Amino acid sequence: MKKPKYGQQVREPTELDFATTDCVVIDIGSSSCKVGYAGDDSPLFSMRTCVSSKDSAIVGNNCFENALTVKQPTISRKSKQNEYTSSRERQERKNMEEALEKISQMKFSSLEWPYQNGCISGKTALANMDKIWSTLWNNPKLETSSDSQAVLISEAAGIDKKHRQQIAEIMFEKYKVPELYFSLQPVLSMYSTGRTSGLAIDIGHQLTQVVPMYEGFALDHAILTYKMGGSDITSYLRDLIILRLKSQGKSSSIPFNTIRGFAYTELIKESLGEVRVGSSSPSEEEVEYILPDRSRISVGQERFDCTELLFNPRDTIEKPIPSISDIVHQSYDMCDDYIKGLIVGNVGLFGGSSKFKGLRHRLSDELAQIMYNTHDPNVEYMGGSEITGMAINSPREPENSAWIGGSMLASLKTFSSMTIKKAAYDNDPNIIFS
Repeated sequence: MKKPKYGQQVREPTELDFATTDCVVIDIGSSSCKVGYAGDDSPLFSMRTCVSSKDSAIVGNNCFENALTVKQPTISRKSKQNEYTSSRERQERKNMEEALEKISQMKFSSLEWPYQNGCISGKTALANMDKIWSTLWNNPKLETSSDSQAVLISEAAGIDKKHRQQIAEIMFEKYKVPELYFSLQPVLSMYSTGRTSGLAIDIGHQLTQVVPMYEGFALDHAILTYKMGGSDITSYLRDLIILRLKSQGKSSSIPFNTIRGFAYTELIKESLGEVRVGSSSPSEEEVEYILPDRSRISVGQERFDCTELLFNPRDTIEKPIPSISDIVHQSYDMCDDYIKGLIVGNVGLFGGSSKFKGLRHRLSDELAQIMYNTHDPNVEYMGGSEITGMAINSPREPENSAWIGGSMLASLKTFSSMTIKKAAYDNDPNIIFS
């Protein structure tokens, strides 16, 4: 078979390329953890990576169980056929609903997120992370035990080796996994597109990662990360809405400091958040948004201002960090000329916080202008004000790209030869770094 050129999409794999054994793929992030089997098109389930500091039994999705739900009116049925619940069962259901409602009204600060910026960090982080792992492995949808399946775990780029060591230790020693494999999230995301060379931009909940790749391997010297992501945009949107309401002398129906308030703000951001693109941006007039509890809130230019954090961070926060356009260009500029030629036509935009309308267009325009100003040979002047630089692509499900890439990688027939075996780890724990 003719070998494809670097950066071009590879051939569709055949059945002979895939393994027959199952592997559990875990894509863990600061906000959520996606879990499923290799070879599947999507994860089996997703769970929040948080634990309540008020009640140790409240873990993961239980923290948000009732935040976006609306109590349905009780419908009385006189038919004896439908009277299947006893008074005790009804009372237990009522108690559960009241408990979930109480959880949603807890302060958001009562939640602890042990996985911060791609690392397990904090005084109680290891203990809380263990609760998350336990909840994950006991999820009935998984239908397997940890000691019977190989496991692929994604990790953030540029993190300390201690993080991998902590996860390997708990997976091999407590959960007895037979085989383990680690891979960078941006690399897996690029795999999901069928490409092995290019530039992966992953905008996550707390961390943005820019990783150039060549022939399936990350170019370590050009990897750049910075602490900016969806959580910062959510917090900024909340502050903007509160500030506008105060200036108008109005009060909000949203309890912003509660778990429900955070969930509502995330919902507004995901539904209405948009990026300004030149002079062609749509109207920034206020739009009315109906929340799950049927209350209404008006959102205007805040839905555009919140996403400006990605492009003008110095104007909105105190951290002296560059814009996403600058960080992408810095990573690109650290590559060899030959690699740059591959990157220009193969840039992938991934992560849950990359879904904002207009983001891909704005980022492409700004990068083209930077490349033009630096006399980059890979930029083309099309006449007038039109400049073409990097071709940025985004998949349909950018939030699941890393998991999908892991599913594809772990399905390969050669995957088992790449994994770290438990016996090898027991003999030499440092093998996880080789």
